[in-house]
Amino acid sequence: MKNRSESTKGYIEIFAAGCLWGCIGPFMQGMSDLGAGSGLISLMRQGFGTLMMIPVVLVACKGTKALKVDKKSLFVLMLMGLFSEAVFNLCYSSAVSRVGVATAAVLLYTAPIFVMILSRILFSEAVTSRKILAIAINLLGCTLTVTNGDFSGVSFAVVGVIFGVLAGFFYATVTIFGKYISGDVDPYVMCFYNFLFGTFFLVLFTRPWNLDFGMFRPSFYLLGAGIGLFGTVLPYIFYMKGLSRPIETSRVPLIASVETVVAAILGVVLFHEAFGIAKLLGIALVLLSVAISNPQKKEA
Repeated sequence: MKNRSESTKGYIEIFAAGCLWGCIGPFMQGMSDLGAGSGLISLMRQGFGTLMMIPVVLVACKGTKALKVDKKSLFVLMLMGLFSEAVFNLCYSSAVSRVGVATAAVLLYTAPIFVMILSRILFSEAVTSRKILAIAINLLGCTLTVTNGDFSGVSFAVVGVIFGVLAGFFYATVTIFGKYISGDVDPYVMCFYNFLFGTFFLVLFTRPWNLDFGMFRPSFYLLGAGIGLFGTVLPYIFYMKGLSRPIETSRVPLIASVETVVAAILGVVLFHEAFGIAKLLGIALVLLSVAISNPQKKEA
């Protein structure tokens, strides 16, 4: 019973992380309106996340001793910061610039496929008909939610599609890396090092010293702090704590896809985005995919 209770807590924490990630839109829009590109926004997320995690680790882990991790775990955390944060953001930005936001977002939601495959290889998790059905419904639901059934803006430029699929793959790696070392590293420490390495590599890739510093007004830093707290620190803490519990890794991205639902609702409420039958159906399908992925005693 205790194991089942821990699993339930883990899935709830993943769900909470997805809801918080869905709230990123207003912060990103505000920073974009001030002139920030996707690379700078990502750097601000990681940078503020790193700074905010320092007092969290000191309090939650009772000092700096928790920051001492073994070399293998530190190497995995470095890979997480490089691939799951820096390279992912570069691939996603490249996809957006070549095929547009809608297509890039749809391709990003291929992540559950990669998680399912990698979970089978690394964690020996079963690939069942229920999981495959849930992923298919989830992908369709995310597509309808993002596009509202209007596919006129969907582009299939080869290079852009490749970058979009790569973004989906690297987006999936945060779940794999996180689960892989979840038994060896405290979730708070995991978040700190992920943000730290992510910031380091994003600085190398984005070269912020070449930017126009005219946009760096108090409102910009306030938005950066907001996206750092609500779009980075809190959701990642929930996510890593969830991964540290006895849950099926392949279910995680399906549950976290509630991010799409929250983002769609906020888009309608705050930015007056179109809301039609297709978007409503997409939201219903995303939630249905989460329900379908619920493990049964006997799976096909």
